[in-house]
Amino acid sequence: MSVRRWRPLLCFFAALLNLSDAAPADLKAERLFEGVRYGAISRSEPRAIRIHVVELDLDAQGVRLLVTPPNLESKGGMDEVLLQKTSTFAQTHKLQVAINGSFFMRGEGSKNEGEAAGVNFFAAHDGQVYSQGGPKDQVLFRWSKKLGMELWVEKGKAPWEYHPGDGQMALGMARWAQLVRDGEVIAGNGKDQHPRTAIGLSKDQMKAWMVVVDGRQWGISEGMTLSELAALMKELGAHSAINLDGGGSTTMVIQQPDGRYKVVNRPSDYFPLSMERPCGTHIGVFAEKRMEED
Repeated sequence: MSVRRWRPLLCFFAALLNLSDAAPADLKAERLFEGVRYGAISRSEPRAIRIHVVELDLDAQGVRLLVTPPNLESKGGMDEVLLQKTSTFAQTHKLQVAINGSFFMRGEGSKNEGEAAGVNFFAAHDGQVYSQGGPKDQVLFRWSKKLGMELWVEKGKAPWEYHPGDGQMALGMARWAQLVRDGEVIAGNGKDQHPRTAIGLSKDQMKAWMVVVDGRQWGISEGMTLSELAALMKELGAHSAINLDGGGSTTMVIQQPDGRYKVVNRPSDYFPLSMERPCGTHIGVFAEKRMEED
């Protein structure tokens, strides 16, 4: 009997066995660039929530990641980076997608673009380590074209070596920022609901998800707890995921067909004005060309 005859049924049962890896039914993602898809999710339970998701095919031609470069005039401490809106970061580097990054420290009265700030945790750009801040038990987001993307590399135990010009990028976070590890939700059960930013990676390290959740907007989008965010990342397909800086920093920017840059979420600062906050670090995506609609 031909196997081809039974292929639809076999595929059906295979799908049933892998439902946990399937995309959420309410995520209607659209191809924007080679290897880049974007979709938004609106949910009413357990409260009003608006979610923005970028899915990356890390093996797609031209897909590269970028971490905020250091302040070239830094003397160490509270001047490691210059504050930038996520949209400015995207436009300056001609990125196709950008989100805010890890936690940062502003000096007294420092809150405007171009003013200096410090980085709370480890940070490296193009092989140059420019922040060692934070505890020794940090976990890292890292990327290079040669070595791919990794999460959960503990600081001090990492096999990668950083050399100026080698293209390696990294941002560190405290261990409490872990959301999903080895496919299991490990986030705490705190009840605080806030705007959230997260990044996740598939088990085969071929797909990544950049996620922002709007919050502090009653009746429109009221945010998520860390455990809810972790469950969402696992639902998307992430085998590992970390929480990034949230609150008023939470921002996602996508280049539009006409070349302009749009903040696709609603930042919570000064809502309903939804003013974009200058942040210390960011993660950006290069993609080679815009996909034609199907």
